[in-house]
Amino acid sequence: MTQETQEKLLEALDGLFVELSTWLKRLGVSEAKVVELYDAIIRENGLGAKLITDSAKSYLPLASNVPVESVTFKESRTHVHSEEYAAWLLDQPEPSPEELGKLLTAIRDALADAKGHLMQAVKVGPQHKHGGRPKELDDPKKRQEVCERVKQLRGPGSNLQNIFRRVGREYGVSDTTIKRIWSEGSPGAKAERNNL
Repeated sequence: MTQETQEKLLEALDGLFVELSTWLKRLGVSEAKVVELYDAIIRENGLGAKLITDSAKSYLPLASNVPVESVTFKESRTHVHSEEYAAWLLDQPEPSPEELGKLLTAIRDALADAKGHLMQAVKVGPQHKHGGRPKELDDPKKRQEVCERVKQLRGPGSNLQNIFRRVGREYGVSDTTIKRIWSEGSPGAKAERNNL
């Protein structure tokens, strides 16, 4: 590969790292946190690591079939900026202008492609949680106990919302949860709900 081609590739790769850093800053996401997550995926060496290495294989037309290793983000960044990598590129065959154009476009579009893959994965994932939100205080005896406690605190001129708040504190849940339990389990709860 010519030095001019090598420089174009290295410039495109540098641009990729700058774009990644800019993207993360705009999202308000710590680069260190993303690097930690990436490294965890690589260490796990599962499907995520395979996706990353398979994508890396498709970027450069290699002179020989070289296995692409899973490396940490720091190792990857250090390697791409190393003299050894620059020399290795020079040993690769010169791509045709079309191949070089495709390769540079692939590098420039790598983050957009990653976003596309993530969005596609989200679309084919589960669309909703099955069974709804788990109930707090789902034990029927506890729920009946809550209803009894609300009944005990009720009296002339009492404010049900204040009672729900007090019982909620006693059971370590929100007043809305107590209100829901009361409305589901109390005889005459419909009449009480209408008075709130």
